[in-house]
Formats: sequence, structure tokens, C-alpha cells
Amino acid sequence: MSKFLSAKNICKHYKSADAGRIQVLDKVSLEINKGDWAMLIGSSGSGKSTFLNIIGTLDKADSGQLMLEGKDYAKFSAMAKAKLRQEQLGFVFQSFQLIPELTALENVMLPAQFSSRSSQAKKRALELLDRVGLSSRSSHHPGALSGGEQQRVAICRALINDPDIILADEPTGNLDPDTSAELIKFFSELRKQGKTIVMVTHDHQLKKHATKVFSLDQGKLKS
Repeated sequence: MSKFLSAKNICKHYKSADAGRIQVLDKVSLEINKGDWAMLIGSSGSGKSTFLNIIGTLDKADSGQLMLEGKDYAKFSAMAKAKLRQEQLGFVFQSFQLIPELTALENVMLPAQFSSRSSQAKKRALELLDRVGLSSRSSHHPGALSGGEQQRVAICRALINDPDIILADEPTGNLDPDTSAELIKFFSELRKQGKTIVMVTHDHQLKKHATKVFSLDQGKLKS
């Protein structure tokens, strides 16, 4: 496997009216190979979600490099970053972030409406929902779905444009143990198909599934 995605000396701070300057990430560096299942583990407030958002260009670092296939994409224009998110990155959020007014099918199709895959969006969305056992729920709105079903819809949405990299923020955090186990099995299948997965979690029990594990503590990587 070749080096695929890397971060070097990523720093990020926020300003708080009460606490002043808060250093969230302090020179965080890591390398991920194509096909890896990398887990970033840390307690709440360790900076792991912020780091994931920076990797996914949803947030911007104060300094540092973000390399993807040899290119520093932290320096990309806003338009180029949007294209990167559209074509190569798939996001799975802990809070699902489904649109309540849209059906499961429409939520999954949404990212493809703005891509070159729009003509095949419905067909692919139905295939993905069937793959996760939700074909019979495609016309239901998020409010009529369980937490596990909503998370599976969110994963289908992340996969609709066939991204190279899946970024998952605490994807099992709101799920019961059985649903969590099913979700981890699905991620294992995705990795076998060549997807690169970067997952944030506080659950040390999940480490056994990873090819690489990084531990964050107060904004710093622990050796």
C-alpha cells in the first residue's frame, strides 16, 4: 500500500471569552495508506472531531499541510475544495444531519444532484438502500426511522458519489450494541472494496477493526 493521505503539523486554536486562547490541535501529524481503516481515538474535547473536519476541509487549520496523493489540498481554492468533497470524500456525521422534509431516498440522492452522477442518482441510491436493508423504507422520512436506520441512510448518502475516502465522526455513538455491530461490519465490507476509512471514536473496543490507530489527548497525538 502507498502513502495516500497525510497531515503534517496541523495546529488549530479557538478564542473563548472565558478561557482566552484554547489550543485544540498542537502539531498533529499522521499518515494513512490507501485502503487503511484508520481510527482516531480520544475522549470528548481531545480535538478529534476538529481534526476530522480539517481533513475533510469543513474547517481550516491555523497552520500545517494536508496532502492527498502528493498535493497539498489545504491550499486549494474554495471551489477546488468543494469539488474534492463532492468527488473524493464521503462524510458520516454522528448526528446524521438528514433533512427532515426529504425521504430516505431523497436524502441519499442529494449529493449526487450536484455532480456528474446526477442522471444515475436514483438508481444508485436505491441500490445502496437495498444493500443496507432499507429498500422498503426508501419513501419514509427521517422522523419515521430508528436511529440505526437513519445512520444507514446517512452512510448511503456518503457513498452516493463513490468517494475514495470515508470520514466518519463517532458513527456508532448514538446506536445500540447490535446496530453498532452491524454498522462496523458494513464498514469492514467497504474497506475490503478498497475504500479508505478515517473514523473518530471514543470507543476503545473498536480498535481491533482498524489497520491504524491514533490516540489524541488534549490536542496532541500520543505515541
